[in-house]
Amino acid sequence: MSETTRRWLSFQLHDQGFGIEADRVKKMILAKNIRETTATGRYLRGVVNLDGTTIPVLDVRQRIGMKSRKNELDELIRTLGLYERDHVSWLSELRASIEENRDFSRTSDPSICGFGRWLKQFEPETERIRAHLSLFAEPHRLLHETAFKVQQHLDSGAIQDALDAVDSAWQSEYAELTDLFKTLKSLLREESSEIVLVAGYHRGFVGLVVESVMEIWGIADREIVPPDKMPDGTQIDWVKGLAPVAKDVKILISLDALIRGTGADGWGETEGTPNISPRSYLRTA
Repeated sequence: MSETTRRWLSFQLHDQGFGIEADRVKKMILAKNIRETTATGRYLRGVVNLDGTTIPVLDVRQRIGMKSRKNELDELIRTLGLYERDHVSWLSELRASIEENRDFSRTSDPSICGFGRWLKQFEPETERIRAHLSLFAEPHRLLHETAFKVQQHLDSGAIQDALDAVDSAWQSEYAELTDLFKTLKSLLREESSEIVLVAGYHRGFVGLVVESVMEIWGIADREIVPPDKMPDGTQIDWVKGLAPVAKDVKILISLDALIRGTGADGWGETEGTPNISPRSYLRTA
């Protein structure tokens, strides 16, 4: 009896590798082409138009229990906005402490302010973002050093010099930080580009939002560990099985089970196949 080997397209979600039957995937497009829709359904991200066919798009991360990549990014950008505004508050409080002749209660140590702590623990996903983050260190340090300059001026009775030091920080270090924050937000959106896999199933087509597509692998059926034989006894309807691939273990997905009950199944059914481009740019291992 001959052995059956199927082709699986591997893709990444967070730090886990997954696989979907390659012959199901008809095209890959950038997630920026997703349009919002009034249609409702669990885990629906929107729709894409493929050669005149409107196709529902499923957020795979949300479907399998992860936080949506889009939601993570939106949350990160909101957090950066809070850190930016926190330094507005910091400088405003520093000036108010001079004008009201009271102690300045905020930290002068850039490493322990909220943004400083975030900067130390954040792990950038790309070298472009890592390089950009390194640009924050100097203006951030100099801005916090303004508190020391102010105290020195106050100790010598030079109140106007203390106020001028704050004004200078607004126009110099804070202005530089503002530009850096703006660029960082743009970079984060550019570097976190997602991909939509347009895949066919028995009732039509569906778009699957993933983070990166790796390559196509040939996997023999005998190499796949079915759900009922997984080491921990886990049984998840959308898991077809596990397979060892290039010193890694991929979770193989059952497309029909993945989209069942999401609102994408049966939505926008089509007859025939859209006029799609060949997948010759994918390397078969």
